[in-house]
Amino acid sequence: MSTNSIDFSATDKMTVVSGVRKLSDASVAIVLEFSASVISYAGSFWIAAPISAGGANYSWASRGTLRINSDASPYASPIANVVTGVSNIADPVTAIRVNSSQITTSSASQGTGTYGNYPLYLFARANASLFLNGYFYGAIIRGATTSGTDLTNAESYMNTQSGGLY
Repeated sequence: MSTNSIDFSATDKMTVVSGVRKLSDASVAIVLEFSASVISYAGSFWIAAPISAGGANYSWASRGTLRINSDASPYASPIANVVTGVSNIADPVTAIRVNSSQITTSSASQGTGTYGNYPLYLFARANASLFLNGYFYGAIIRGATTSGTDLTNAESYMNTQSGGLY
């Protein structure tokens, strides 16, 4: 499943709040990915569940000209969570939150640039591989960093939309 291209080229900041239930940790799985591959395309991001075969984790990756992952573990399947990624390319930060709790933050450089103008792929990489084995309850995607009450409210809303994951 994918959207038409979404133009985020005017921003270097991103917040994604998603509700997901993963049923297996056997192989890398994409919840959502902005571009055909965060590994190859500047100005992209993803949420993966899990990031590695056999891994009991989630990953938020953001890429300017360089990719940085923020991973959260242990979250062994089957499990349902609200997973949030927040990034800023110019003022480097990538952070992953699970169920409204900050798990990992990195200030490593994501290089330069802004987010791109790509399709958003849901449940697989470019509709072709790394398929999600689980359920997707929705996502809030905002081309800005979000914090404080606004972030708490977005995560609470996604939690209720997802049937109360936490």
